[in-house]
Amino acid sequence: MRRASFRGPAETFPYIPAWQVLAGEVDTELLQGALVLVGTSAPGLFDLRATPVASVYPGVEVHANLLAAMLDKKFLQQPSWAPGANFVIALFAGLILALSLPWLAPILQVIISFGVSITIITITSWLWLIEGIVLALAGPLLLVFLLTVFNFIWGFFYESMTRHRLADMFGQYVPPELVEEMSRHPGNFSFAGESRQLSVLFSDIRGFTALSESLAADELKVLLNRYFTPITGVIFDHRGTIDKYIGDFVMAFWGAPIEDPDHALHSIQAAMQMLKATEKISAVFVSEGLPAISVGIGINSGLMNVGDMGSKYRRAYTVLGDAVNLASRLESSTKYYGVSLVVGEKTRELALEYFIWRELDLVKVKGKDYSVKVYQPVCSMAESTPELEEELAILGHALASFRKQNFIHAKALFTQLNQQYPNINQYIMYLERIQTLSQAPPAIGWDGSWTRIDK
Repeated sequence: MRRASFRGPAETFPYIPAWQVLAGEVDTELLQGALVLVGTSAPGLFDLRATPVASVYPGVEVHANLLAAMLDKKFLQQPSWAPGANFVIALFAGLILALSLPWLAPILQVIISFGVSITIITITSWLWLIEGIVLALAGPLLLVFLLTVFNFIWGFFYESMTRHRLADMFGQYVPPELVEEMSRHPGNFSFAGESRQLSVLFSDIRGFTALSESLAADELKVLLNRYFTPITGVIFDHRGTIDKYIGDFVMAFWGAPIEDPDHALHSIQAAMQMLKATEKISAVFVSEGLPAISVGIGINSGLMNVGDMGSKYRRAYTVLGDAVNLASRLESSTKYYGVSLVVGEKTRELALEYFIWRELDLVKVKGKDYSVKVYQPVCSMAESTPELEEELAILGHALASFRKQNFIHAKALFTQLNQQYPNINQYIMYLERIQTLSQAPPAIGWDGSWTRIDK
């Protein structure tokens, strides 16, 4: 199919008014060898037409364009393969946008769509101007527009749904401000399992069995709710994630789902604040005639598996691994050492510069062949005193002598410490160990560790 190409808007061809011809005012040289078309262009004479270049176009100039096309042999054509070319252009444009737009930010979506549109316009314009081939332009551009709008709308709804899904998934585990932080980058978070360096905390109310026996079921439920609410608030305030509540037991961890390079520091800060909050809660309970409460807390850091785990009937976002098991055992050891907070060696290493540390023991836990050092973070660096630093220095010498089997010197130092600080159970414990080992010396190659039989 061949079509004339319009040279331009109305009056692109030269016009000579008819009255000038009749009046003899026209230079005849202008008409020499020319093809002259006689027609009208006034609105009232009804020879104005709508054309691709103007909505009001003199009909006589339409004829002039046809005549010029025949003389110049420049016709626009729409070959038989044009529909196929139109389909291929639309297909490639659609594929490019469909495969790229869903993964791009809104500004990049606009840039890509604009670039595809310019490419389509450039190709069709070049074919039209240079080769005289007419291909569809409106269809591919409409496709680009619709795909872009669809991705904008879908992106809005998808982001909204993702935010709600994140809130539903993690709202029960992490504080609202972390959920909001996660919602700004929802693609970075999921329930998929992964291995991370984390810190995990176990907290348990001391003497809970006796406490539960002294209260009715409803009273016990109210007491636990009154305790868990502020304690959970403390964990949330320090960017912690609640793992679970079991009876009087709380498990939380730091470093997931949002990465936290200071997970060890935040877990210890939360633990210390939990101990202070427990003292206040206990005082309120006592004033109301309820039993006093105290807690033991164990913290450990290390490589753990974190993610959505469980069965098809019940699942939970939780952590697993040897480091988690050790944290549980550290919590149970608080009763053994007579302290409220015990942390593992890795946790101390990550938060070393922030606290004053008391080395409690070198211990082999049940099921493990290697020894681990356990510590008590006594206070922050700012709260340290010369007396405390002197005590811990003597303790360091006493532990070194004990592990070298210099029991006489170790006994003298631990006796001195026990006399000065009779309320610290650790010093009594080591004096008992020294007495035992003096009567039954350890095996050759003993590293100074003490094997724990219980978990």
